[in-house]
Amino acid sequence: MRTGLLLVMLLFTVATEPADAQEKMKIYISADMEGVVGVVTGENLGPSGFEYSKAREWMTAEVNAAIDGARAAGATEIVISDSHGNGQNLLIDKLPPDVTLIRSWPRPLMMMEGIDETFDAAIFIGYHSSTTNNEGVRAHTMSSGRLADIRLNGISVPEAGINAAIAGHFGVPVVMLSGDNAIVEEARALLGDIEGAVVKEAISYHSAKTLMPEVAYKLIREKVTTAIERTADFEPYELSTPVTLDVRFKNYRPSEVLAYLSIVERTDSHSIRFVGKDMIEVSKFVEFMMHYDGAQPQFNASRRRSTVKRLVQLLFEIHRRFIWQAFSIYLLVAFVAYRVSEQIAQTRGLPDWFVPVAVVLLVVGLPIILTTAIVQEGIPAIGRSDPALRVDADLWKSDPSAMGTDGRGNVWQVFTWRNAILGGVAAFTLWAMVAAGWLILAEKIVDQIQNAEQQESVVDGEH
Repeated sequence: MRTGLLLVMLLFTVATEPADAQEKMKIYISADMEGVVGVVTGENLGPSGFEYSKAREWMTAEVNAAIDGARAAGATEIVISDSHGNGQNLLIDKLPPDVTLIRSWPRPLMMMEGIDETFDAAIFIGYHSSTTNNEGVRAHTMSSGRLADIRLNGISVPEAGINAAIAGHFGVPVVMLSGDNAIVEEARALLGDIEGAVVKEAISYHSAKTLMPEVAYKLIREKVTTAIERTADFEPYELSTPVTLDVRFKNYRPSEVLAYLSIVERTDSHSIRFVGKDMIEVSKFVEFMMHYDGAQPQFNASRRRSTVKRLVQLLFEIHRRFIWQAFSIYLLVAFVAYRVSEQIAQTRGLPDWFVPVAVVLLVVGLPIILTTAIVQEGIPAIGRSDPALRVDADLWKSDPSAMGTDGRGNVWQVFTWRNAILGGVAAFTLWAMVAAGWLILAEKIVDQIQNAEQQESVVDGEH
């Protein structure tokens, strides 16, 4: 009897519990940038890129779309991880006031910092395929310049797999992912039938057929809502423990040095193995491997060598460009102009300043012509090994606002061949007008002098 009474009281308490307490739902959103709509090259991905400011807006809008979709499905608490580059890409003032944002590095749980067992689901926005995938825009794993492969318990994984394993450690399933078609397919092969929002189709490493932003946002919003409503259909991606991490580098040096640690095994010239008790320990090791600053002096030496390399690269860029042709043509024209002005000065009896002024105008015109030649062909991306990172002059000229709000795009509007030619014509026209004015004035003065002399001669003759 007493047991039955307690059971009735418990059922009554649950039934009368506030609805918001019963329906509390926490969603974790990890946001990268390579898989964001419209993003195709390095010019979208970092502060030095001319289209980075726009890519930040697209990325923020995609995250906001995911937030809207999660709330439509009942989410009450949302944590977002800014997980690209410097970790400071999302426009914080454009996010809703009631979300939590994790920024910058290092973080023990990397792109999943802040997740724990209290979350109901994880969502990946703007993700990309792995470095071992033959397809995908900006396909890489953790670092496009350093790593050739990452394996967990013998399985090659993209960043989505690593992060899903971290979420899986806490029993949290990944329910939705957005990016290009390559990563959606790769993630589904690893994680199961998760919801995927394909916002672009990869053509090559630096090319894609992309949706328009508003269409992509709507797709993400709908897929997130559907995914959260299907949360019960998904299982966490849990790895058996201990977890074996295999990392293959693109250079032998990191594997050599990391093998100095007793906890690291060097499996071949470019690869190491680390065995962690769980995915959290593996995550901390990877973060240490990617962010340890002890090698900074070596990096500084590399930067010094890189400076020399950039100078050589600059000379090569200048050598191969139209700038040499422009320089040669201008010297020829300047020489002809100088000889003509010299001849005119001698035959017409022009003043001594006539030729020096022409020389000054020609000297001033040289840097203007050279700057125009460089600008119109596009500023070289010195120090970047990727030719796709070179500024597209045609794009900048057609859309100067792509530079953002600092006005640097106006340089393409100022340094044009039309402006250079019109400026030169205007300068020499003014110079010719001054010379012509001098000649006319001089002739009048001479005529006046001659008339005065004639009048004096007539007067003298009368006397």
